[in-house]
Amino acid sequence: MNRKNYVVIASIVAAFGVATVWLSSNTKKIPGLQNADPFVVQALVLIIGILAAAVTTWIMIKGQKKPAGDAGGGAAAAEAEAEVTDIDELLGEAEARLAVAQQEKDSKLGKLPVIVLLGEPGTAKTTTMVQSGCEPESLSGQVYEENNILPTPAANFWFAKHTVFVEMGGKLLTDSEAWKTLIGRLQPPKAAALLGTHEQVPRAAVVCVDAESLTSPSPDALAASARKLRTQLAEVSHLLGV
Repeated sequence: MNRKNYVVIASIVAAFGVATVWLSSNTKKIPGLQNADPFVVQALVLIIGILAAAVTTWIMIKGQKKPAGDAGGGAAAAEAEAEVTDIDELLGEAEARLAVAQQEKDSKLGKLPVIVLLGEPGTAKTTTMVQSGCEPESLSGQVYEENNILPTPAANFWFAKHTVFVEMGGKLLTDSEAWKTLIGRLQPPKAAALLGTHEQVPRAAVVCVDAESLTSPSPDALAASARKLRTQLAEVSHLLGV
């Protein structure tokens, strides 16, 4: 507690102390207390004063802790807001930045070549892209924190060599609905598809595998990873209609 709080509590105690002293010689003058024992009245007033000081102290301490909690909650909310994990928001941000990069208002992911980076967490998909030498421009997602490459919390989108690169990670890596949303946005515009006027743009996948699993004496880890990747590739191929 700060100095102001101590002053308030001391004032309460002092006020009840003065009231107790005054009652010692004036109890008989108060209507309804003429027959009361002055010592009992003083004791009751003193107890009430102690309780009032205790309650005031508790309220002040609680009031000081609450803003701190609110500040912590605000910081957590800001952090959560900064880390976008919704695929629709990431896709929207990617297309908005893509329009700026291409200087075209109607730039869409479905009109450009797309390469999808596949692989389990920890297979250096982000590092592979960043160090690929093609100088990718980040469209959406969180790649760095204090110049260190982060594990992908949701997805990363890049643009390089007139091609969009997509890396799904974090909780979206195994989210079938997120994959459907992504593939849906990679499809050509519906009107052009119906009229048959759209040009077929390339779609490809780059599979990343942990090097340790390749050199491990036991093939179990590699086999399990291969099954997962095969399932992902089959799902992406099905959604693309390939």
